[in-house]
Amino acid sequence: MPRLVLLAVLLSVALPFHVAAEDGLQPLGIVGKDGTHAFRVEIADENRERLKGLQGRKELPEGQGMLFLYEGCRRLSFWMKDTPLSLDIAFLDRNGDILDIAAETVPYSLNGIGPSEDAFAVLEVRAGALAARGVSIGDRVRHPALRGAPCD
Repeated sequence: MPRLVLLAVLLSVALPFHVAAEDGLQPLGIVGKDGTHAFRVEIADENRERLKGLQGRKELPEGQGMLFLYEGCRRLSFWMKDTPLSLDIAFLDRNGDILDIAAETVPYSLNGIGPSEDAFAVLEVRAGALAARGVSIGDRVRHPALRGAPCD
């Protein structure tokens, strides 16, 4: 029995973060002063997925979103082209600390949205979802892909 438990633990650690539930969504938590807030996210870790993002989506269920992952820290800029939904966009460093939040973005806007510093990942959720949970800059996003040193 102990061997089975050890095997299960080893497999769960060894599996890539791409493994998701049947619906393709992965759990993600945001830890802040009001506790941990659970979300389920799609992962955009390939260029074609990052370029498409949530464009064209007319619905995004409460508690769901998209986590954009990059190969390293860089200056990131997003826009709302072809995106009919207003979103909250959080920019993260390698260990998941929230560097900046663009709240309640303007649908279809071509204006660049991004932090003044390098970021490693971006979390997009429904507009107002972060404020409703008391999420702010400095809070930490927990996901297996976010484990590393902060961006320099």
